[in-house]
Amino acid sequence: MPLDNPFREYKNLVDESKQLELLRDALLPKLMSGEIDVSQIDITQLNNHLWFMKITYNLRPILAA
Repeated sequence: MPLDNPFREYKNLVDESKQLELLRDALLPKLMSGEIDVSQIDITQLNNHLWFMKITYNLRPILAA
């Protein structure tokens, strides 16, 4: 997968990583304490969403062209 601008792609990945860290730090204590209940989450929907995100991410350079 060729990169149009490797520095921009790197910055995007760093930014995404920071956002995921913030999300983890906000959600993990709530999940561990039981403040957020995930027992009723439909795992098949989550798997479908993650699959869609993977496809979308892999196609991003193609869609941007």
